[in-house]
Amino acid sequence: VFLQHPTKDLSVLRRRQDVVAFFMRPQNETTMKNICSSLRFIKNVNGILTKMKALSAKPYQWKSLYNTLYNAVLICEICEGAGNTSEFLHQLATCDNNKLYEMALYMNRIIDFDLSKSEGKFTVKAGVDPDLDIS
Repeated sequence: VFLQHPTKDLSVLRRRQDVVAFFMRPQNETTMKNICSSLRFIKNVNGILTKMKALSAKPYQWKSLYNTLYNAVLICEICEGAGNTSEFLHQLATCDNNKLYEMALYMNRIIDFDLSKSEGKFTVKAGVDPDLDIS
């Protein structure tokens, strides 16, 4: 999205050039590779949330949401390590991602992703709720 929308705004163009210049430097190759490997797991959550609201989300969609949250937080942390070399990366590094982190943490504590995948339905981990453990 960042580079997909054409613009004539000089400040936007400069910010984009700064990001490209940052990633073109050989010393930033590891940062770029780490961000790219996390970006592979980022999905558009609109469709997933629609399925969840309709109570028809599949286990892989729950896992996709978890992966998206987890990797969004990871990208912010990677950008923290990049320092203040780019305004855009600084914005990512300083964004408040605590809610994303908490959501991913709770999902990981509650959802049994492996069992959900093998059974083909949403499955809560044992020990989360005694009533669910009985049934």
